[in-house]
Amino acid sequence: MDFHRRSRNLQSKQTNVKILFGFMRLLPLCLIMMLLGCSDSDIAKRQALEFALYNGATPISCEASFTHQQDIWTIENLSFFVSDLKFYTFDNKEIVPIFDESPWQNENVALIKFDTSCDDSIPSNQSLKFTFDGEMQDLHSIEFSLSVPFTQNHLNPLTQASPLNDSSMFWSWRMGYKFMRIDMTSDDSSWLFHLGSLGCVSQSSVRAPQEECKVPNRIKIAADLTSNKPIITLDIAALLDEIEVINGDSCMFNHDQTQVCGEVIKNLSSGRVFRWKE
Repeated sequence: MDFHRRSRNLQSKQTNVKILFGFMRLLPLCLIMMLLGCSDSDIAKRQALEFALYNGATPISCEASFTHQQDIWTIENLSFFVSDLKFYTFDNKEIVPIFDESPWQNENVALIKFDTSCDDSIPSNQSLKFTFDGEMQDLHSIEFSLSVPFTQNHLNPLTQASPLNDSSMFWSWRMGYKFMRIDMTSDDSSWLFHLGSLGCVSQSSVRAPQEECKVPNRIKIAADLTSNKPIITLDIAALLDEIEVINGDSCMFNHDQTQVCGEVIKNLSSGRVFRWKE
């Protein structure tokens, strides 16, 4: 009886081993069939979008000098936050990509900071990295906001993770972040543009508002994808169109919105400043 029992157990173990090896032989084939069954649109792909600085049709190098109104200007700082990124397909389907997390972006916000010094030791970032399902060539247009969302705009920057810990882009808990910062100088003049929210109400400057500011100033940018090059140009000439950049005519958004602030916002919203590279 013991002999027969041991024989049956041995036969059972051999059968299990054969089944296991048979499954292992089929496993690669199953994986191949699963991959073949997935179209490209089913696979999330990492993408990168570059920002390039131009003065009209002329690229601006890292020395960041250009001519405006017969004066030579140098850009000392050109930085902005990107949020609420969306793409649209040719059949008007909305695609919301997922930001890759890095020192320059979290899941909701990215910081673009142009290289204006040609100094590799000074941090800069001109790319936006994200993941979405599909191909760039299937997209018709892009939309994003020059802003930090309200839920993150009035937090303590000392405790925030990068990129919201950049103190050069922050005013106060009450006012929040500078959504866009441009600092320029010439031989005898300077001009500043610091975009941010206005009319923010809180108990003190070191307290966050409980409600959205009266003038949020979150500028929507939209552009058609006119080529397969994943590059968006920022045209400083279009941004400064019909604006005299002289001392005392800067726009800081730290108090009231001046006339020049409104003119720059109008230009930013015109569709001529940010464009997809041909």
